[in-house]
Amino acid sequence: MNGFFIEVPEAGGQNPSGIAEFGGNSFISESFQHIIINHEIGHLFRLRHPHNEDFLDDTPRILYQKDYNCDGDFLDDWSDQGGLDESQEFEPPYCVIAQADPIDYDGDGVIDYQDPCNPGIPGCLPEPGCSWNYTTNNMMDYTKYGETDPAITKDQITRVLEHLSAEQNCDYIEEITDDICAPPMANLHILPTEESENDCAFCFHIEASVNESFYELEFFDQNGNLQYTTGFRNGQAKKYCITAEPVQPANTYKHGFIPGVNYIAKLTVENDCGDEAVETINFMLPSLPTQGCYEVPGEVIIKSVYPNPFSGQLNVEYELYREGYLEIWLLPSNPAGNNILLSTEYINNAGTYQKNIMTSQVPSGVYYLILDLDGDTVGQTTIRI
Repeated sequence: MNGFFIEVPEAGGQNPSGIAEFGGNSFISESFQHIIINHEIGHLFRLRHPHNEDFLDDTPRILYQKDYNCDGDFLDDWSDQGGLDESQEFEPPYCVIAQADPIDYDGDGVIDYQDPCNPGIPGCLPEPGCSWNYTTNNMMDYTKYGETDPAITKDQITRVLEHLSAEQNCDYIEEITDDICAPPMANLHILPTEESENDCAFCFHIEASVNESFYELEFFDQNGNLQYTTGFRNGQAKKYCITAEPVQPANTYKHGFIPGVNYIAKLTVENDCGDEAVETINFMLPSLPTQGCYEVPGEVIIKSVYPNPFSGQLNVEYELYREGYLEIWLLPSNPAGNNILLSTEYINNAGTYQKNIMTSQVPSGVYYLILDLDGDTVGQTTIRI
């Protein structure tokens, strides 16, 4: 396929930062940053902006609303007097796309703030679009994160191949059939917010790995000594978190990890044919908050535990909000005791489940029952009599 860096006729002399002939072969950009060049070339392959509607199922379209007057709702409407309507939805990240225009949101003739990311006034601003929570690293999105880790999804790759095959008649593209293993790719990332948030969970995002049937996360110190491994797990890689021990001192992470120490994470993925792909990154865990951890909505919850106190068996009813690798542990309240792994399995679907566990070999005492979904944990005190 030929793509030409020329003045695009559709630009209309607007001197744009970047524009491309959708599905065509010409594009232009004022910047030679790789994310912008790749973004415009993506349009030549018929890739649209996911913050609009791109008709793909796996691209992250994120919308938000603005509470202009900081009254806790999005119900105000000043459009009749020349102002703005809070009920409208915006596509992030508005405040980092271009220089923001000064805004008079209530139409009274007074500029309320100059810059939505740095308003310089008290209240609920800056607006949500200025937060990392409302940006993505997708190559076709407008995002400040894209310069470091631009990515495209499986559906976007499929559209590019369909365009090359159908529109350009490239018969040399081999179709992957059921008896051919697609090549795996390991994709291991840490979001910037993991270095600052105090929810006591430091998470590794491995969901973007491709064509894996098995995966393993290994953690090493800087001398190459193994700190912890998940072992090889069946299924697609989703997410893994290193969290704080729920019954240990507040400055202690699970598996012996220490804040402020350099570690190496290694992700290995494997397809059904035994082909492997590996990616490694360096990381450092932040200090845990001295005031304790705030609770965040988890992806696993305990609905009931009975009987409690228990003796020969324990019934646990729980709900998962996604599929993943679930471990059930008993952690003794006495630090000298041993952690007991009761169950481990891969759960294929979100939903409510019930587990009956034989506990006749568990010593008497007070325990903390832990459900661990790829490192995302929830716990409850139980007593073995």
